[in-house]
Amino acid sequence: MKKPVLVLLLLSLCAQVFSQESLRIFPSGTLYSAGGNVTVYPEGFVLEAGQKLFIDGEKEAVLRPGVNVVTLSDGSRLAEDTVRVVAASPSSRRLRVLCIGESTTATVSRHPWSGSTDDGWNWVSMMQTRAARDGADIVCLGTESLTGQASYTAHGGWSAYTFLNWPCAAKIDPHAPSHFFKAEAMWYALGLRSVTGEPYNGETRQHDLMARTPFGKYHPDGDAVLWNFVREVSGTHGYPEFTGKGKYKGSAKQIAALEKWTLALAENPINEFYSLEAARSGDCAFSLETYLERYRTMDDNGIRLPAVSENPAGERVRGSDGRYYTIGSRIVTRALLKKVSVCSPTHVVVNIGINDGDSGTSVEAAAGALSALMSCFGALPCAHFVNRWPGACNPALWGPSFKPRQYGINGNNTRVMAILRLFREWASRRPEIDLLDVWHCQDPASQLEEKLQDGVLVCDKDDVHTGFSGQMSSSLQVLGWLYSR
Repeated sequence: MKKPVLVLLLLSLCAQVFSQESLRIFPSGTLYSAGGNVTVYPEGFVLEAGQKLFIDGEKEAVLRPGVNVVTLSDGSRLAEDTVRVVAASPSSRRLRVLCIGESTTATVSRHPWSGSTDDGWNWVSMMQTRAARDGADIVCLGTESLTGQASYTAHGGWSAYTFLNWPCAAKIDPHAPSHFFKAEAMWYALGLRSVTGEPYNGETRQHDLMARTPFGKYHPDGDAVLWNFVREVSGTHGYPEFTGKGKYKGSAKQIAALEKWTLALAENPINEFYSLEAARSGDCAFSLETYLERYRTMDDNGIRLPAVSENPAGERVRGSDGRYYTIGSRIVTRALLKKVSVCSPTHVVVNIGINDGDSGTSVEAAAGALSALMSCFGALPCAHFVNRWPGACNPALWGPSFKPRQYGINGNNTRVMAILRLFREWASRRPEIDLLDVWHCQDPASQLEEKLQDGVLVCDKDDVHTGFSGQMSSSLQVLGWLYSR
């Protein structure tokens, strides 16, 4: 073979190699260790539909603290990712951690083999239980708890903009539960027809405006859609009673009835953080100060206040730190004084995001709402994470002890990953905010309502919620981050 022909052949072969499509993956962020190694899974790296990845040729990879390089493959293509694992030890100081979340935070996942909650039942309680074993002093703050400890405030189905701007459940999603405000009713409840001069027509730009507008900033618009929704939810799911009667005709009396109802909702919100004053005067309705005014039960040492009244709301009490505090206005029984655990936090952890994948806003507006929500905590150290859908890339590798569902990309997790990319970029400029990469280390063979059958953990239901081991993955990331902060 002549030399020029050989060179041309080699160049042709090289061009074919380099023109082959590379394996595209969803890159990792920073992972945290609360002592020991961290396991990552190929599912966290899946970026495109149809990918069934291996990590270092296996179903999982165990990483030590420090910088690790892992190889992802789909059987024919390869990609590498550098994974940083930060390790830290507990300090002697008391941390008061406000825990906020969506349905994953609110669920109860018992140990699938023992049925016990001794190790906790969600990421909050698992984190606090492990911290206690480490000798760390961590108090978890919130309005809900299964046992009276490890408290949190959570609402299933809520998007970031729901927490940020609404007094109640509201979501731009036609599949949301019937008691949620949905897109068309949201538009008129926010008064945006009067503001823009447009009726609701389902455009994304309208959804983006809705996500940025606090409920109560403007007077509601009279409309049959809003009228019918308000009549349906009247007196249920925490909504106020509605006095409007008959078919909607747009009379002044009917419009006044809608205004009266929306004002009653704004003044008695279901959302613990919603502030009508903030909605009217600022860019959002979320207020940590209002939350403390409504629900405080502890001094700022995290010690429960010694109220004596049967209805402690508004009682002035001296705390263990010698300062005087006012019991929250919604702490109207001694049972609530014992159940609710709220004081000024030293740290905040927010588990929100899956529901933003279902909402009809643009990715940019969804990321903006999440950024705005995280900004509401000022200079406090804040962490955010979102859970990945359960399921394994290669379920057969998990047999015979586990029977997981097939993991795959859908519209929800595609949007969530796009939101996270923008949110990551924003958070990189905010030293007080850290993103916990639960996405890459969440156990895939774990699902809410998983069942042990003949020695096999069956977790193959088509459902978004993780189970016990997935929750444990989240809890260790939160704990590692708290130790590092």
